[in-house]
Amino acid sequence: MEKGSNDFSITVVEARGRIDGEVAAVRFEGVDYAQGGFTSMARLTGFTAAIIADLVLRGRIEGKGLLPIEEAYLANKDILKEILRGLRSQGIRFWFTKTVIGG
Repeated sequence: MEKGSNDFSITVVEARGRIDGEVAAVRFEGVDYAQGGFTSMARLTGFTAAIIADLVLRGRIEGKGLLPIEEAYLANKDILKEILRGLRSQGIRFWFTKTVIGG
């Protein structure tokens, strides 16, 4: 890419495990494009960091020192919904799918 060209980002996160006793896979997929004077990468990293900082400031994420987001999520399952809602407010969308693989 050349400096100043518009970028885009593709995000795919997949996890496999048990949900309610069933083996399942969950997947988040998203596509974002540069807009508003920001590259897509700046939008994804910057807006996510700002949303998480706001959650910490409001006491929605608690802890001391470095806290992996996975641990914050395990402590409060609504955190992921709040992060995705904040990204959606900036025009960044993710799609969620769940596939039951077996028992």
